[in-house]
Amino acid sequence: MGWVSLLEDKLERLNSDLDQIRRTRPTRERRKNHSVSEAERHLDALIRVCEMFMRDIRKHLELATDPEVDLADEYLEQRKENQILRDRVRILDDTQTKVSDLSSQVAKLRKDFDTANGKAGKHYAELEECRRRYKHLEKEHVRLKRGKGLR
Repeated sequence: MGWVSLLEDKLERLNSDLDQIRRTRPTRERRKNHSVSEAERHLDALIRVCEMFMRDIRKHLELATDPEVDLADEYLEQRKENQILRDRVRILDDTQTKVSDLSSQVAKLRKDFDTANGKAGKHYAELEECRRRYKHLEKEHVRLKRGKGLR
């Protein structure tokens, strides 16, 4: 038995039971003439609660039987969308982990590059000093060769 059938069955039974209670109850006019017992007041309250409950059941039945609303189809669609979103979250988590790992590698490479760049700068300065000395020695050699007749 489906949910709608269950609601319809319960509503029908409740309505039948309430009709039977209403038929056996004295009318208001007869109750005005006689004193109303505590049990009758409770029974009146129970009938009002049951009537409110029946209105709620009817609202649920209208929703459940509305041809424009297919709860089962919507549920399945929501499950699919939920799974897609879970997959995306997993992919994003994996991507975040990879980005974090790559950021660490980039920081290490940047540090290594800065160290190597510092060494290269030092070596470049030494090379410039060697070039300067070489040019000086070359000029000195030419001067000495001219002055003393070196061959």
